[in-house]
Order: sequence, then C-alpha cells, then structure tokens
Amino acid sequence: MRKKQVNLYQGTALAIAHMTDAARFQTLCDRLLEAHWQYELHPRGISEHGTVPGQPDSWGWDSNRRVCAFQYGICTRASWPGKLQDDLEEVNSIEGFLPEMFAFCTNCSISPNKEREWQAKAKNLYGWELRIIGVLEFANALDTSQQGIRKDMLGIEVEHHNWESFLAACHEQRQRQYNQYSGKYDSSLYVQRQAEQKVQTWYRQMAASLPQEKPQAGRLAIVDQAGSGKTNIVFHLAEEFGSKAPVIIIPGNIIITDQHTLEREIVESVNYPVDDRTYHAEIHELCRLAQSKGFPLLVILDGVDENSEPTKLRTAIEYLWSVCQNYPFLLLVTCRDAFWPLIQSPLWRNLSGKPPHGSYVIPLGGYNDDEFRKACKCYFSKYNVQVQLGYEAGQRLRSPLLLSIFAEGNQNSSPKLVGSIVDKDLWRKYLVVKRDAVYEAMERSIPHQAIQEVIENLALLMVREAKRLNHPRYHLA
Repeated sequence: MRKKQVNLYQGTALAIAHMTDAARFQTLCDRLLEAHWQYELHPRGISEHGTVPGQPDSWGWDSNRRVCAFQYGICTRASWPGKLQDDLEEVNSIEGFLPEMFAFCTNCSISPNKEREWQAKAKNLYGWELRIIGVLEFANALDTSQQGIRKDMLGIEVEHHNWESFLAACHEQRQRQYNQYSGKYDSSLYVQRQAEQKVQTWYRQMAASLPQEKPQAGRLAIVDQAGSGKTNIVFHLAEEFGSKAPVIIIPGNIIITDQHTLEREIVESVNYPVDDRTYHAEIHELCRLAQSKGFPLLVILDGVDENSEPTKLRTAIEYLWSVCQNYPFLLLVTCRDAFWPLIQSPLWRNLSGKPPHGSYVIPLGGYNDDEFRKACKCYFSKYNVQVQLGYEAGQRLRSPLLLSIFAEGNQNSSPKLVGSIVDKDLWRKYLVVKRDAVYEAMERSIPHQAIQEVIENLALLMVREAKRLNHPRYHLA
C-alpha cells in the first residue's frame, strides 16, 4: 500500500541523513544542484581515492555566471561547523582559484541562526557569499520537483514526475517491451514505409494543435494481414517519437481484469504505485505535463489480435477513450485484419472532424518498389543471401514476413536466379528455421519431430481461425 505523504517525506530526509558513502552523497548533491538550483557544475575533485588535494570538490557557475566552489560533508549536527571551517580554509588556499560564492552541502540539519553566523564569517574573512544546503532543503527538492532523482539515488518511488523523470520512465518501459519482442523486432532490418508518413502527420498535427486549442484526443489503428510489418512500424515510430516525447508501448495480449486495466497499465508503466491511485487524475497529470512541453502522450497498443478476451479488451479500450478524449492523448492500435471486427466499435468508424481528432483506420500493405529494394538489401546482407529475384518472385515476396522467411531459408546460399516462389517450399524452409530455433531455445530437451508437430498444428488452427473470423457474421461490429 502507498505510504502517507508525510511519512514518505520524512523517509527521504532520514535516508539522506543516514548516508555514509561520500562519493554517492556528492553525486546526489551534484545532480540536485544542476537540476533543481540550476548551477553549472564541473565535478573535478572526487576520485575513487577521495577528494583530490588542491581542488574543490566541485566548481562551476551560478545563473549570474559567478564562479562557485562546492564542498560536501557527511557530518553530524555537532561536527558540520568544523568541516565547513576546514573546507573554507582549504578552498581559500587553492592558488589561482577565486570564487565569488561558496556552497556547502551536508546531510545534517542546519539551524537558521548558525547559517547566518557562518555566512557573516565567510563574507568577512574571504569576501564570499556562503550558501549552506542541509538535509531538509535537499529532501524538499527531492520530494517535490526531483522525484526522479530521488528514485534513482534513494530508491523511493515516484509520486509525481517532472519532465526528465517522465521521459526516463517511458524509455525504461519501452526497453522492457523491446526485450520481450527481441525475436520479432529488429531495428537493423527496418525500412521506412509509406504508411509511416500518415502516422507521423497524425502525431505532428496533434502536437501542433496543443498551444492553440483545447486538447482533444485522437486514435488511429493500423490494420492489415499477419506479417505485414505492423509491429515493426510502431516500434520504429516509438523510437522516433520517444527520443523527445513520452511514448508507452502496451502489448495487446495484456490480461484484462476490468475496464480500468489499460488506465492502470499506463499509470504503472511510468512507475507510479497503483494502490490507492485515482487513475483518471494521474493520466491527466501526465498528459498535461506532456502538453506543457508541446507534446501529446502517445500510447501504443500493439497486436490486439493476440488477446484471448477481445470483448473485454474492446470494453477497456472504449473506457480509456472515454476518460482521455479531452486530454492531449493519442492511442495507436495495431491489429490483424481478420481479428479487427472483434475490436472495432462504431466510434472507430466516426471519421468526423479534422486530423488528429476522431478515429482513423489505415492499412499497411506490402512493400512498394522502393521499399522492397531497400528491404532486400537489408535482409540479404544480414543472411548472406546471394540470389537475384525474378519479377514473379519479387512480386510474391512483398510481404515483410515472406521476405524474412525467404532470407532465413536461403541464408549463405550460392549465387543463383530465383524466378518464382512456391508456397510449399517457402513453408518448408520456414518450418525448419522455426523448429531449429525452438529446439535450441528449449536447450535441445524436446525432439525435433515433436516441435514440428506443434508448429504445424498451430498453423492449422490459425488458418481455421482466420476463416472463421472472415465469416460475414463477424463483421457486424
């Protein structure tokens, strides 16, 4: 359960007060001095052996371009004045270093009277402005605008993101998804698709509209047959948009427990605790944070056809849309065409309004001529395929999945001309490649024949399911 806020804040101060690692404390201070107090730092005095003699712990400039010296002390309430005195004298003895301002960072509490006393001493003795930053001031910064640093350095969960911690959380979430899709998505084989321009336009029009008007969410679905490259295009776009803006990827096979599942997944994806949360408010906070930087929050729901309970997923999508429709929020869904009637609702067919508002469904299609040439170059290079494709074969392999199967099945081949593609031959090559991959993944514990039978049965079930979903009665969404 989430702790009460007052206990959380007390925990931050206690965690700092109990720090014993001087290098870690300096790192914490340096990050806060830059991120929260906007100093420009040059940490140069710390090494694996401790402070370097003849140098300040750190030095830099404040917002007025005054030279500053920064010293750090893990102290007790009784010992910090002695440490400060030693540091003042040490910095004053550095030849050629003439700071105008001196900052002393400590993990203990500082009384206002003592701070004023030492400020007067520093001014009288050295002509420096003295700033003492104690544990409570550090804790206040960490508990308000710098909760991302608090999580990194102290392991205390984020309650409210700033822009930097929000982007970092989204990046971490996407990396987890990329790892799960390691066998399905290979960025080195990606070829820019024509449909990509439509998604980019949809995204950029939303971003351009944010300063001028009241936000209104948009959603777009990429719907096409299996193997058309839907996951590849959205993962590529997630990398592109996510380099500067918040992007979250949710797998379509997510277990749907109730209509709040997608809301809860978004909140949990950015490392917010889910207990006792008001999901609407948290998503609204994230969207407003993104809007303040000129971006929408983009959520990608990839491969909804892989969900075992499409009716519940459809309900969760519609509920999420009802919650976010007046937020700077974009939902991008990918789905196989045979499965789409089970997910589509009347709202997806509402094409009223100008982009990016409303709902839009676009196909992906096969590679065009230019895309196909680039894709062949990528795949043939990776798998050392030394073949020349005839016209008929080139038309047959316009599907990214079929081209991938062909390249894997013909890797390290001798130079030859392939005039046409036979489906049965392509399937046999695909079956061998996948059977061997599963055999190795299972540490050779299952016989080849057993693996092959499972793959063949799954393929048969997929064919039957595709025929069933293409029946007219499934198109009455």
